[in-house]
Amino acid sequence: MIFRQASIYLLSTAVLLISGCGSSNSTTPTQTTTDTLSASSRSSLSNSSEPDETQDLIGTRYEAEFSDLLGSSSFAIDKMASASKIAIVDAGENNGIEINNVPTSKSIRISYTSNSIGEISIAINDIKIKELAIGESITPTILETNITIGLNDKVTVSNMGTEPIGIDYVEFYPQDVALSYWRKTENLGDTGQPRADHIIISPSGDIVSSGGLNYLYQTGAEQTAIDLDSSEGIVGFAYNPTGDLYVADFVGNQIIKYSNTGDTHVLISNIANPAGLAINSLGEIYISQFNDSSHASIVKYSEDSGMQQVVTTKTETNGVIGLTFDQHDNLYAGSWNTGIIYKIDNQDTLSTIGRIPSVVNNGINQLAYASDYVYVTAGSPRRIYRTNTINDEIEEIIPSLLELPSGSLDNLGGAIAITTDSKKLYVAKNNGEYISLSPSDEKYSYVSTLNNVGRAVDGMGVTPAGDILLGGNTLTRLSLSGEQMSESLGGYSGLGMDFDSNDNLFIANWGDRSIYKKSTNGTVENWVSNANYPNSVTITDDGYYVAMCGINFTGNNVVKYDKDGNQLKSIVINESTNSCIAGITHDSNGAVYVSNWNRGTITKIVNDEPSTLTTLTNSAGTTSNTNHIVFHGGFIYAPSSNFNQIFKIDGSGNFEVFAGTPSNISTDGKLADADFTGVMNIAVSNNGDAIYTAESNGDVKVISSYKLPL
Repeated sequence: MIFRQASIYLLSTAVLLISGCGSSNSTTPTQTTTDTLSASSRSSLSNSSEPDETQDLIGTRYEAEFSDLLGSSSFAIDKMASASKIAIVDAGENNGIEINNVPTSKSIRISYTSNSIGEISIAINDIKIKELAIGESITPTILETNITIGLNDKVTVSNMGTEPIGIDYVEFYPQDVALSYWRKTENLGDTGQPRADHIIISPSGDIVSSGGLNYLYQTGAEQTAIDLDSSEGIVGFAYNPTGDLYVADFVGNQIIKYSNTGDTHVLISNIANPAGLAINSLGEIYISQFNDSSHASIVKYSEDSGMQQVVTTKTETNGVIGLTFDQHDNLYAGSWNTGIIYKIDNQDTLSTIGRIPSVVNNGINQLAYASDYVYVTAGSPRRIYRTNTINDEIEEIIPSLLELPSGSLDNLGGAIAITTDSKKLYVAKNNGEYISLSPSDEKYSYVSTLNNVGRAVDGMGVTPAGDILLGGNTLTRLSLSGEQMSESLGGYSGLGMDFDSNDNLFIANWGDRSIYKKSTNGTVENWVSNANYPNSVTITDDGYYVAMCGINFTGNNVVKYDKDGNQLKSIVINESTNSCIAGITHDSNGAVYVSNWNRGTITKIVNDEPSTLTTLTNSAGTTSNTNHIVFHGGFIYAPSSNFNQIFKIDGSGNFEVFAGTPSNISTDGKLADADFTGVMNIAVSNNGDAIYTAESNGDVKVISSYKLPL
């Protein structure tokens, strides 16, 4: 196995180069693969070559070079706790990588390419924790999983297959990657039943529920009722891999099999109060008995031999209803009476992995397993919890981690199911309704305040290291964890800015009519002087374009310069009066876009020829005061200072409100609910995961897929 020393970047108060040089320029992934555990999950890491070299994530070089900026290593790690991404490890398209001294993390993302299906293993301190199935993919594909990594652990990511794969990079996150996206709810219908005791996902992908009656309710292309005449009152049920249906008839004290060929027969009779039912990979049927105090709590039945075997007694597992298996045939059971979650491993050894707090006769009904977690609803009123099956940690995941529409989970019941990729959760309500929770359709769904810098901001950008750079009367650098740092520009200030391909900063200074260049070695020079009151800069392969606001906001042109600051052309925007060409940006094809502060227009410049793309107005026809703008992902994002909103503009000039309300109060929230105060500045993170804004009151906000854990 080939390993390679990596270039590593920390994202905390700054993104810092630990080894090597340059920045990670990985291709944007086009697919997402979810994780599955193999049978050898917790065995020691073996049958793999030792890495040629290892890499310390936080080492002596880091402490020596950056102690003045960040303090000690532990201080830097503390600051990482609120960052959206802790670290990126550039693996250089090799088979594996070993990383020492990793910060505390809850999830990991791996970008890979592979010419065949295979497996990637993740080991912590040389103990294999997970094996993740990968598919054939010639384009970079993201593999993500939740995994608990302690401070200064060693993490090894390696190829377990015989065919070589390319591991491009590894990212570590302080929060769970899957949960941070669950914000969309969908009402799937009303079963007409008083409640749903169990929900499962059928082999065909339909959602099937039971409610203590003699039929199941199925939703697929159409919603239908599955009539089970032989049953008197169904609680738990399950499908085997061939599509045969098994139901626990709680009232009839029997287990009935409904074959996919249409045959029906009683599989087990005279079994007291069967409630939960689950089938392992060997076809063995596990059944919980809820109310009968004289019998076992959980029994195992072999359909081939017809033999029953007691697995646990009532004194061992009290009040169990729901049962579920993981892919290793470990069984998980939940107690209605106590809120305890039990594990019975594939050798039928019993252990306790957690207990839901404050449960009194409103405990666990059904359980659902996916990706190392068992999900349940419990409590009064009911909430959704999950237990980590590796470290036994329990956390409430709704509503504490999610921002859902008001009332979405009112009257929550005990039935729950989850897809194997952990990306869609199904829950039922006691009024017969059931809903799904899934990722938001939008990549950006929540507005969070990162910090208030105590001054009005005019101009912003993102440094090559990933920090936010804020313009105005002074310059401020803001880390992704909200840490403020001064940024020297040789005593000068600036507004709109951009970086060239060599990471040199170019910034417009309206006040002294200059454009300054700050080189990577820290030197500052007056690159252009006596300009027509420059307001912002954008740099393309074709030239350096500067938006001119003009004296008393009368500028109507964009000036194009070469790399040495020589003027090549003045591009007139044909708005001779009441103009201020304020914001400027460009797309990947080199087209330049500019905003007019006074007129609300967005102008597109192609081959140095301008044409009006659109005019931003509100419903009353009032034009927007738009300062700085940014192009990203096929759209222009344009803040409106007088509307306190952000517009999203497509290539044809169609626009819509992207975020914010007309209110002039700065508050966080979902895109449609958040408020801005005089928002004039906007930028996009280097990886496109976040949009940053800055307001007249000094608030700097992050728009991303989750609420910042501040």
